[in-house]
Amino acid sequence: MNDHDIFAALAKVRKGAVALACATRTLVPQLEEDLRQLEACCAGDGAGRAFARAFVDEVVRPVREVVEALRDFVDPFEELPADPADNQPEVKPAAEQPAGEINFHRFSKLKEFTVVEKAIEVVAPLRDKEGSGILRLEALRSPSEPGYMVAVYRQISGLLPPDTYDLEKPEEKPAGVCFWTEYDLIQSNLPTPEKALEQALGFLEMRCD
Repeated sequence: MNDHDIFAALAKVRKGAVALACATRTLVPQLEEDLRQLEACCAGDGAGRAFARAFVDEVVRPVREVVEALRDFVDPFEELPADPADNQPEVKPAAEQPAGEINFHRFSKLKEFTVVEKAIEVVAPLRDKEGSGILRLEALRSPSEPGYMVAVYRQISGLLPPDTYDLEKPEEKPAGVCFWTEYDLIQSNLPTPEKALEQALGFLEMRCD
């Protein structure tokens, strides 16, 4: 399991926790009020009321424990909207988002368009020494799909041999050259290229010394 899988699993768990908190948020106060009303009904003196309180307490004790646990669980999510869907940033299908002045639909013979929304470069001291150095991250968007794909490239230095050789002359010294090679591809469902790049940078930082 790599870093991307871990963060994807973590996001899935958090999404479920938020949905659970939102679903139970209105139930907890209602249950607390119902318990208070039940206790008020059992208040008063007399053997009959004492027996009723003992019987009710035996039944509702586990309910109180569950309500208290739910209250402790829901409290950290109080700032979230009542509907978990309201907390999700709106991600329109890329086809509905204008990509400059390009009308991709008119090119029926061309497929799989990809728009480079934003690109950054960073120096990363990765534990994978082969991948350490200068990295280039490009936030790519497909006009037909939501979200972004962040392509990560690493810079490699090499020698470019001369195009021609003259047997009567000493071989020319190869020229130095730098080029980009693919290092990783990270899927992001965040709504902006900046957020997608920030998420990818977080993944990369976890791989650094």
